[in-house]
Amino acid sequence: MNKIPAGTFLVPMLLSALLYTLWPNLFSNLGGITNAFLGGSGTNFIIGLICFCSGIGINLKTLGKLFKRHGVLLLVKLVLTVGFGLLFIALFGQSGVFGISALAFIVAICSMNPALYILIVNDFGDEVDKELLV
Repeated sequence: MNKIPAGTFLVPMLLSALLYTLWPNLFSNLGGITNAFLGGSGTNFIIGLICFCSGIGINLKTLGKLFKRHGVLLLVKLVLTVGFGLLFIALFGQSGVFGISALAFIVAICSMNPALYILIVNDFGDEVDKELLV
C-alpha cells in the first residue's frame, strides 16, 4: 500500500466498496454495535466523528499561512465550481443528463477530499505543508 500514492487511504476504500458491492447486507445481519457502526445507520456518526477530530487538530496560529498558501486555490476552485455548475444547468437543466442531476454534478466537482490531501502531503509535501497539518 505504501508504493501507491495515498494507498493507505485508497486501497481500503476500494476493498470496502468491492465488499459492499458483493455482500451489501453483510454487517446488517450481525446486529448490536457492529450493525450501528458498520451498517448504513452509522454513517452520520462517522461523519460527525471525522469533523470533530479534524476540528480539534486545527492550529489557529497557522491559519494565516494556510490562507496565504491555499487561498488562491480555494478561490479558483470556487469560481470553477460555480461556472461549471451554471454551465451544466444551462445545458441540461436541473434534471441533468445520463442520470446525473445538477446537484450531484455540482457536489462532485466541488467536493474536497481532505483525507486524500493529508496522505499525499505526508508523502510528497514540503515542510510548510506538513507544518500546516499539525
